[in-house]
Amino acid sequence: MYLFHDEIGPHCLSSSTELASSTDSLEDVDKKHIQGMIRFTLFYDQLHSWLEVTVLETKGLAAQVSSQCVQNYVHVRVLCVAMEDEEQQFNCVLKEWKTGPVNTSCSPTFGEKFSCTVTKEEMPKVTVRLEVKDCDKHFLGEVRASLKDLNISCPMEMLAELQQPKKRWKAWVHHYTHHLISRGASLLTLKASFDLGDQCNKWGELLSHLLENVHCRDLSHLDLNWTFTLLEPLDLRVHSGSSSHQDVITKMDQVNNFHILLAKLAQNCPRITKMRLHFDWSDKSVALITHFQHLRILELKYFWVFKGVSPSTLQTLTKSLPNLKSLILNVLVPLRNLGISYTLESLSLEFLDVSLSRGLVFSCLRLPALRELRAKKIVRGITLDRRTRLQIQSRWPCLYQVLREGTPKLQVLNNERLLPNWKEQTYDELTSILQQSCYCLQHLDNWIW
Repeated sequence: MYLFHDEIGPHCLSSSTELASSTDSLEDVDKKHIQGMIRFTLFYDQLHSWLEVTVLETKGLAAQVSSQCVQNYVHVRVLCVAMEDEEQQFNCVLKEWKTGPVNTSCSPTFGEKFSCTVTKEEMPKVTVRLEVKDCDKHFLGEVRASLKDLNISCPMEMLAELQQPKKRWKAWVHHYTHHLISRGASLLTLKASFDLGDQCNKWGELLSHLLENVHCRDLSHLDLNWTFTLLEPLDLRVHSGSSSHQDVITKMDQVNNFHILLAKLAQNCPRITKMRLHFDWSDKSVALITHFQHLRILELKYFWVFKGVSPSTLQTLTKSLPNLKSLILNVLVPLRNLGISYTLESLSLEFLDVSLSRGLVFSCLRLPALRELRAKKIVRGITLDRRTRLQIQSRWPCLYQVLREGTPKLQVLNNERLLPNWKEQTYDELTSILQQSCYCLQHLDNWIW
């Protein structure tokens, strides 16, 4: 969960389930797999309040038998104590970087330098953390260097053994949330990744509590993954097994809690301009998201319970957001709905990306300001006889005609700039693009969809 606020400066909190996705997997790492050393230098320029961290090399890394990755990298974080008590302390991230990947050997060389501003008052509270990982994000070990007792007014080279990580992120996020509330922080950007169906940790309640007790009316950017879970994707149909029934209940809890959280955001954070989140396409969710009248950039990913989207629902969404400039849709049209098509209407929309959607066909676009469109046919492995295919395709107009009639300012289609006279006549490059994106009879003549 990332929280940006104006009390302490643009510091970043990495916690909750974003860390859970990496630290939970560490429980299965045997200590014998953490081996090797890392060599790095630290330097602090007191005159300019400038900290430099140079990653030089790692030595004697453990071979990852289970990984097919051939590259390693180092993730560097500059941590500063945000609050502490008698038992433990809690850090925020002042700055973080990743080295470029280096071809794997047991001793890869990096030689990369990173720098950031650290005040003299912050220096005694700062710890530099270096995590070594492979390109599959398998954890190979970490080193933490506290700057409290180090004299690094001249570059100091250090060689340290890689260690197991310290895991206390659950308590950390709760304490830091309390810290933000006690300081009356003002949130500007919120990024969170967690499971809203988690009945044990109740992350949704924690986030709601935070929104109720800090200044968040100026929150402008929201990036929310509320479906983060280790469960396998399942259908909503209830099966005979009790465990499957419980999974269905968990999914419904996720959706219900999402509605509660979205209502809380609409009430407390009405000025959000950029939103990126998984979306269940229920009528309630669509109604709630239309409350965000300041939205300019919107990305809706599908919830892994694949739910059909009715044409009227999609049209209502775009018509109800008067300031929307950019829209990315990740829609999967169920097989039972093959043959339906959609209308999009917006006076303000300038960028539309539906390239990751499956089975999304437009019958009408009323987008007078649209300048760029990305759309792509994705083969789903459906085998249809010719009669059925022709019956379905005969309902759909050609995308070329839809664009000619409804997007007068269109300039770019699938990353290719259109010729000025594209509406008067087609040409080879445009025909090739339409072959990749149009479902009409002329541009899709295949028995496998």
